[in-house]
Parts: sequence; structure tokens; C-alpha cells
Amino acid sequence: MFLFNKHKQSTIHLKSSFLSQLKFKKRSSEPSSKKPSKSNTSSKKRFIPIKFNLVGMCIAFAIIPLLIINLISTSVSRQALSTTTSKLTGQTIKQAANNIETTLDSIENIVVDFVVSITTQSATFNQCFSNDTFVKLKAKTALQSELISLSSLYRSFNDVAVVCENQDLYVTGSTIPHEDLFEVFNLELGNDLLWKVGLGSSSDHLFVIKPIGRSKNTQGVFCGDINTTQITNTLKDIELLDNSLLLLVDPNKNILYSSVPENTTIEDEFWSTIHTGESFASTTLDSNLITYATLSNGWILAVKTPLASLTNQLQAATLLTWSLILLTSILAVLVGLTFANKFSKPIIELMKLMKQTENGDLTVSITPKGHNEITQLCQSFNVMVHNMKGLLHQTQSVIADTLKDSEVLSSSTKQSVETFNELAHSVEDIAAGTTQQAEDAQEGTSSMITLSDSIQTVSQKCNVIFQNAQGATHMIQEATHTIEQLNQTMASSIQISGDINTSILELEELNKGIESIMHLLDGISGQTNLLALNASIEAARAGEAGKGFAVVAQEVRNLSEQSKASTINVRQELTKIADKTDSTMSLIQKSNTIFNAQSQSVEKTSSLFSQIIKALQQITTDLEDINQETQDMEKLKAQTAQKIENIASVTEESAAATEQISALSEEQKAVMEGLSKLSMKLTEAMDGLQKAIQVFKL
Repeated sequence: MFLFNKHKQSTIHLKSSFLSQLKFKKRSSEPSSKKPSKSNTSSKKRFIPIKFNLVGMCIAFAIIPLLIINLISTSVSRQALSTTTSKLTGQTIKQAANNIETTLDSIENIVVDFVVSITTQSATFNQCFSNDTFVKLKAKTALQSELISLSSLYRSFNDVAVVCENQDLYVTGSTIPHEDLFEVFNLELGNDLLWKVGLGSSSDHLFVIKPIGRSKNTQGVFCGDINTTQITNTLKDIELLDNSLLLLVDPNKNILYSSVPENTTIEDEFWSTIHTGESFASTTLDSNLITYATLSNGWILAVKTPLASLTNQLQAATLLTWSLILLTSILAVLVGLTFANKFSKPIIELMKLMKQTENGDLTVSITPKGHNEITQLCQSFNVMVHNMKGLLHQTQSVIADTLKDSEVLSSSTKQSVETFNELAHSVEDIAAGTTQQAEDAQEGTSSMITLSDSIQTVSQKCNVIFQNAQGATHMIQEATHTIEQLNQTMASSIQISGDINTSILELEELNKGIESIMHLLDGISGQTNLLALNASIEAARAGEAGKGFAVVAQEVRNLSEQSKASTINVRQELTKIADKTDSTMSLIQKSNTIFNAQSQSVEKTSSLFSQIIKALQQITTDLEDINQETQDMEKLKAQTAQKIENIASVTEESAAATEQISALSEEQKAVMEGLSKLSMKLTEAMDGLQKAIQVFKL
């Protein structure tokens, strides 16, 4: 078996070697017929030249930092510019507001001084309402002179006038229609000075209005048409960014000044943003920077600056930066292409040579240039091609030696197969004789086993019969003892039956005595009933006094009736008892007859059991003799069977050894035949391998 396993392992090894060489042959001999797999196709589709990677790397290193810096600087610059512009615009608005406040304050002071002068110092205004015509005329002349003097001294006024409730009018010029001046009395005037845009038909004029000199019957109003040139000049001097809008608006949404003359209205959203009452604020609205200041008289000075105007110069700088980035990108591409060509040309040349090597041309070689990793790669390629040449030369030598050895192996395996055929025939003849001898020994063993079984069966049956006989004897003895007890029991039963008969006769006599007592009770019950009837009659005669006695008589009567019913029931039960007593007497007589018959049968059975016991004792003695003889036969059978088993064991071992030798011969024959086939296949594989190697150009 060990030899067979060794040959089997060598066969498996040769098979695996042949299969691997055959696969190599197929791979080498059919390189062009192999279809590209999906993975190869997808890898070719995803192929990106190293040149592109190098160019992309240069662009990334050159452009990405510039992009990040440009984006960050632009964002920071926009924020800083917006903040700075907001502060500068706010300061400008504050300064303009202060200038306008100064101008307005000076005008208000002039008006207040004038009103105080004509009302308190010279009392000119009050004298205009005097009853004295001369005084009144003189006062009107003086008031007119003072108005002319005021208008001449201060260029802030285009025209000044004093309007009285009595329809008197004192005016210095004719720029304002007189009927418009009387519109001041339609205004809600207090004691404070009022700034008003438009009065009557003079909607484009700015007026300052101040009530003067109140008394019971007199009242007047100072009205001055303001020259807005000073205010507009102050606002025009403010330098604004492109597309910016500067507005001066009163609380009634009237535009006093606009840097864009075409802008005559104010949007509601813009108005709600600036009309908050705050003295100064800055905010954004629809991509516009809104900065406004509220004057003391309620006017609002506001500037609306587009955020785009703030960043015009910044956008130009940003555009320049992007241009520089584009120029840098072009330079990066050129530099990347230069370096990429320097690196990729040797690699592309190496790839072409590797493609030729893949197709079997091992005569190629590349000339290394430079002193870098690509140079080392080219040198390694040359070394690899040289090693592959040496390997293929060695393979050719091995194939030639293998072909010679396979021929020798094939002739040796043929001779071994013939030898094993002859050995197999000889072993078959030996195996046939050994098999016949084993069959004869097997038949003898079977016969002895059958005889042993028969003896064993007889012995077992004898033991069973012996045990049955012993059991039967014991049972019969017990039955005899039981019959004796039955005889005693029968005698006791007969005696008890006689006693029962005597007791029943006595019970019958007692029933008769009870019957006589029942007759006596019937008589007593009748008499009691009669007495109860007589008592009821007497109670009825007694009338009311005998009602209690009548009740007692009725109860006695009821008791008599119950006694009578009970007597009847008792008599019926006594009748039943008498009937049962007669039946019992009849049964006792029958049982006595049966007991006598049983007593005779028991005596006969006891005699028969005595005879059976004697016969069983004789059978037990005979069975003991048979059992002893059977045991002697069993010993002899055991010795004979042991000898036959020894013969059969030796025969079986010989047959097994013969079969093992035959099987081993068959296995060795199969191994040799397999070796012969493998030798032929090995020869064919070596021929194919040699043809495949010839594909390479060495």
C-alpha cells in the first residue's frame, strides 16, 4: 500500500506539472487570439498620459494659490472699501448737515430779531393797528422801511412780507403773488418758527414763517421767501461717487434739493428707510449704501450710493489680477509641457519597446540618457530583456532534455505494464484456490453453527420444560392447599347458611308480633278519632267558652289521622319484609344444595392433583438426565467450532493477502499505464512549448 501511495503521489505531481505547462503553452502560442477583457478595455479608456498629469500639476501649483489669494484679497478689499466709504460719506453728510444747520440758524436768528424789533423795541407792528391815523400811517411807513432794509441787508431772502389778519400786506417785492401770502392763515401756526415749501401757487419757493405780535384784535405773520442758493451751493460742493444721489427733503416728503434734477419723486421704500427720526444713520438698500442725517427742523439730508460705484476701481484691479492669473496659467502650461516632454519622451519610447517585447521581440534595447529615475528604469528594462533571453535559452535546453527523458520513460512504462499483466494472471489463479478453500471452511463453520444452535435449542427447551414442571408441581401443591381451604370454607358456609335460616324464621315470628301491635294501634287511633269528634261536638255546644277546647280536639283528631296513616305505611313495609324473607329462605335452600355438590367435586379434584404431582416428579427426574447429556454435547461442539474457526481464519487471511496483492498489481498496472499516457502528453506538451518559444525573437 505504501508503494502504491508513493506512485499515486508522483502521478498527481506529473499531472499538475503537465497542466501548468500546457496552460503556459496556450498563453504563449496564442497571444493574438486572446480577446481583451472588460477590465482591460476600461483601463484603456481611463488612460491619461503622464504629460497631462505634469501639465495639470504645474497649473495647479501656479494657479490655485493665486486664485485663493485673489479671492481673499478681493473679499477683504470690498469689505474695507465699503466700510471706509461709508465712514467718509457719513462724515461728509454730517459736515454738510452742520453747514445747512448753520445757514438755517442764521436765517432763523434774523427773523426772530426782526420780529422782536418790530414788536417790542420800536412797537412798529403794534402801531400799525392804532386808531390814530397819523400814527398808523407813520407805523406802516416805518414797517415797510424795515422790511426793505432787511431784504437789502441779507441776501438769504428773495422777498419778505408781513401779513396781517385785517388784510393789510407789507411786502418788499413782487416775486410772490399777494393772494399766496394770505395762505399763511390757513396753516396751523403756533409760536415757533415754521419752514414751509410752497405756498399757494408758489409751490417751488421755500418760506420761513413766524407769527408776530398777538393781541385781542391784532395778529400778523412774518413770511420770508428764502434764497436757497447758499444751501444748494453747499450741497453742490459735496463730491459724490458715480451714479450717487444727494437729496434734501422736508418732513412732508418735498424735495428741497436733488443732485439729479430729473429725480422729482422719492420711492416709498427709500423714504421709509430715511424717515426714522434718527440724527444720523447708515444702511444698505437694494445694493445701495444709504447714509442720512436729520436736521433740527426735520429736514433730511440723504445720500444713496450704489455699491457697484464703490468697487469700480477694485473691479479694475481684480480684472488686472485675473489677467495676470491667465498669463501665469499660460506660462504654467508652457513650462509644464516643457518638463512633460522631457519626462514623457523616454517613457513613451520605453512603452513602444515594451510593446515589441510583448509581441515576442527580445532583441530590443533602449539607450539610457541622463542620470535620474527614468535612466534607472531604462537600465532595468534592458536587464529584464537580457534575463528573459537567458531564461528562454535555458527553457529550450530543458525541453530537449525532457523530450529525451520522456521517450525513455515511455519505453520503461510499457515493459512494466507487460510484467504486471503476467503477475496479475498468477495472482488470480492463487486467489481462486484460496477463495474456494475459504468457502469450504465457511460452510463447515456454518454447519457447526447450525448444530450448535440445535443443541442450544434442545437445551433451552429442556430447561423450559424442567422449569415448567417445577412450576406446575408448585402450582398443584398450592392448588391442593387451596382445595383443602375450600373444603373448610364450604363447611363453614353450610353452617352459616343454617344460622341464617334460623335467624330468618325468628324474624318472621317478630313480624307477626308487630302485626298484632299494629292492629292495636289501629284500634287506639279509631278511639282517639272518636273522642276528638265528641270533644268537637261538646265544644260547639259550649259556644264561645269552648273555642279553645275545640282547637285542642281538632289537633287530637289530626294526630289520630297521622297515626292511622303511619300505621298503614308500617304495615306495607312489614308486608315487603315478609316477602323478602320468603325469597331469602328459598335462596338459602338452593345454596345448601350447591354447597353439597361443590364439596363432592372438591374431594375428587384433590385426588386427581395428588396423582399429577407424582407424574411431574418422575418427569423432573428424566429432564435432569437429558440436561446433563446436552451440556456434554455443548462442550464437544465448542471445541470443534474453535478448530474450524482457526482454519477459516487462516484461509481468510490467505485470501485477503491474495486479493491485496491482486489489487496492488492492478493499481501498479494502472499507474504504469497512466505514466505511459502522461509521458506521451508530456512529449506533446514539450513539442508545443518548443513551438511557442520559437515565437520569440532571440
